[in-house]
Amino acid sequence: MEEEAFYDWSDMPKTKAYTAGIRGLEQDLKQLNEDITKLVKEDAQMRQQVSLITSIPALGPITAYHLICYTDAFKHVKSGKNLGSYCGVVPFERRSGSSVRKPARVSHLANRVLKSLLHMCALTATKMKNSFGDYFRRKIAEGKHKMLVINALRNKIVLTITAVVQKQTRFDKNYIYQNLQKP
Repeated sequence: MEEEAFYDWSDMPKTKAYTAGIRGLEQDLKQLNEDITKLVKEDAQMRQQVSLITSIPALGPITAYHLICYTDAFKHVKSGKNLGSYCGVVPFERRSGSSVRKPARVSHLANRVLKSLLHMCALTATKMKNSFGDYFRRKIAEGKHKMLVINALRNKIVLTITAVVQKQTRFDKNYIYQNLQKP
């Protein structure tokens, strides 16, 4: 519709008939978003999980909703690596004996919806001034390939999501990991 005003499309049929359909779809989408928000507000567990997930920088409610739906409110998530594998952000090596040694690749059998949402979150995180953005800039400065670093960032985001949800604590940007195992 916006391009019609810019270009001369005199030989094309008029798009006024489509305007009502577009407005109807926009209203349906608005109503659907309101229904989802209402559903989340009514369910205490879902509201808590959305709050925890969105406390992580670069993650919004849409990603949180999808993660909760696809993982059945994290009931089937055993670990961060498990969720990362399901989302297609964990690379797998292909080796067999001494002859087959191929570079690590991510699985194409992953959940593509979650993978694309996590990709957008990772791209947003690269522009932020936080630990995710610092990690991205540091790895690029080391000479790593940009897509490799973005995939590592997606994996880091998945591991953070899993830790936050399993521990039931909001994201803490000042958290310092302490290995509790003694040498």
